[in-house]
Amino acid sequence: MNAFTSPVDFTFGNAGRNILVGPGEKILDGSIRKEFTLIKKQKLEFRAEFSNMLDHPYFAQPDNFLDDGPGSFGTITSLSIPMRQVQFGLKYRFSLFTLREMNAVPSDDSRFLGSHG
Repeated sequence: MNAFTSPVDFTFGNAGRNILVGPGEKILDGSIRKEFTLIKKQKLEFRAEFSNMLDHPYFAQPDNFLDDGPGSFGTITSLSIPMRQVQFGLKYRFSLFTLREMNAVPSDDSRFLGSHG
């Protein structure tokens, strides 16, 4: 015996809305990074990002279509998010001069102000 049947043609059924409840999700994502100073003006950053860090399976919502075939209604057949994914990144940063060097330029020097006196 099936609790759910197709309604008569051109009528609505009597089942309420959102009556199928699927499994919940508690996802843990994270990232770590480490910055290394190579020399005074050069830095190297290493980063690792993790999706679904604990590698738990998170199941999708149950099938909610009656006409998918016998026995498929209300069954869970897939995952809602993929299993653990890891992404690595490497960033190289450098600067040609520091802020201290930029501020060391005297403000009354005509070469830097563009005046032709």
